Amino acid sequence: MLAAHEMIHSRARLENALGLSKTPEWNRGNYLVNAVAHCGECHTPRNFLGALDTGRRFAGAKLAGADEMRAPNITPDAADGIGTWSVDDIITVLKLGMTPTGEFVSAPMSEVVEGTSKLTDADRRALAVYVKSLPPLFGAAMENP
Repeated sequence: MLAAHEMIHSRARLENALGLSKTPEWNRGNYLVNAVAHCGECHTPRNFLGALDTGRRFAGAKLAGADEMRAPNITPDAADGIGTWSVDDIITVLKLGMTPTGEFVSAPMSEVVEGTSKLTDADRRALAVYVKSLPPLFGAAMENP
């Protein structure tokens, strides 16, 4: 009896971890964000060994170089991330490079927009839906070691 209970709950945990319990749109966004666009490479801080700090995934990070540029927090944190942005706001950034305040993104994100502007509307929407589903993380005060 206990074994059957564990099998049922293990299967549910596995399905959730693999995104099988999510919508096809969310799964497509997960694929685009993590496997194609590699958003975490810039938007996730790194530890002292240079590996991504997965506990702070997408919370913003310093970019390599001497100019102290930062990739912003793209989690739905209202104070520090894009929590006040709508799905349509994210789509506009991905299509035109324009933020909700009317500013345009700079390099290297402007180079990313060259690619995301060529995605289909459905793919940009899937990407935005996935990003909006991330857990909100405050990241402004966090610095890379």
